[in-house]
Amino acid sequence: MVRWSTAVHRWVTVVLGLALVAQVSCGCVLLFRPEIYRMNHPELFAATDTRPAVTAAEAIRVTRETRPLVQAQATLIDGVFQVRSGRAGPATYIDAGSGRILGTADPNGGFLGFLTNLHACALSCEKFPGYQPWLARTWLTVPVGYWLIALLGAALAWWCVSGLLIWWPGIRNLTTRLKIHLHRGSYRALRDVHDVLGAVTMVFLLFWAVTGAGFLIPAIASAWYAITGTHSVTRTVHSVPGAGPDVSTDSAVAAAKSLVPTGRVVAVMEPGPTPTDTYGIDFNQGTTVGRGIVPLAPTSVAVDRHTATATITRGGNVPLANSLWDKWTYALHFGSVAPWPLRTVWLAIGFAPIALSLTGIYTWLHRRRRLSRPRART
Repeated sequence: MVRWSTAVHRWVTVVLGLALVAQVSCGCVLLFRPEIYRMNHPELFAATDTRPAVTAAEAIRVTRETRPLVQAQATLIDGVFQVRSGRAGPATYIDAGSGRILGTADPNGGFLGFLTNLHACALSCEKFPGYQPWLARTWLTVPVGYWLIALLGAALAWWCVSGLLIWWPGIRNLTTRLKIHLHRGSYRALRDVHDVLGAVTMVFLLFWAVTGAGFLIPAIASAWYAITGTHSVTRTVHSVPGAGPDVSTDSAVAAAKSLVPTGRVVAVMEPGPTPTDTYGIDFNQGTTVGRGIVPLAPTSVAVDRHTATATITRGGNVPLANSLWDKWTYALHFGSVAPWPLRTVWLAIGFAPIALSLTGIYTWLHRRRRLSRPRART
């Protein structure tokens, strides 16, 4: 079993190693995407006060005075409302303290948008740079690009599991196998670096592999709920079809606030063109994130567009297993739970697959060359 695992472990590196390295490299850059975007557009985050005096509904109204919006969404980021049509395309930035328009830019455009499309969608996200229509075609209701990312996640998971099986020395020899011998030649030193680095980072890499694929493949989340004996508590709510006019955005926010009185509104999305669409209101409760990061709301509320009936669709009092998957997996995977200095830990671990690929291929080729040399005759 170890011999078979060793062979597959090596060939997975050869066949998918370059794709895995590209995926991880994109992730390392995107760890600091908020800071890079903010550095490139400092004028968009020149907030006068981090305590909003302008509501999300007012920010949407101010934006509509300058350009049309379809299914407007306003997200609060560091005292600035980011207002756009839906979740993609150009965004207008409104100072939440004064209501002043700070500028317009596309947060998903340019090189960072391309890296996001490559890392998160395998170029299958339509409104991002680098979009490839054939990768957006569905197979078993899931886009092909998503399956490719799931394949890379499975390859990374196999790296971790098979690497542990190959390396495991037993409890008695564990301390010895965690040493790096620098004075026994380059082959032995790099082999020890490969083994120790893999053992130290295995848990983190396995977490990235499972969660990265789980964000795109619903069956992985279902498997988590089945293992933990829970079920998804995320609810889908529809507006009751009616001929009456929509309630105002302010009324929808007030209705949602009645269910989360201690929460802070961080995002508001207006209904789409479908009559059964609802308002979406997101709340944070005592959660702080790094500068420039779009907050991941622990509580979401849907509000009927005709009756203003509010329903919590995510968050609230949920089992621990649900909270771990629905809230913490995303925050830990992308590092948004930590400010940028602490995210350097994520960066260091992100370089591990690159180092493992290089050291693994080097030691494998070195061993093959050594075994292929003819033995001297005696």
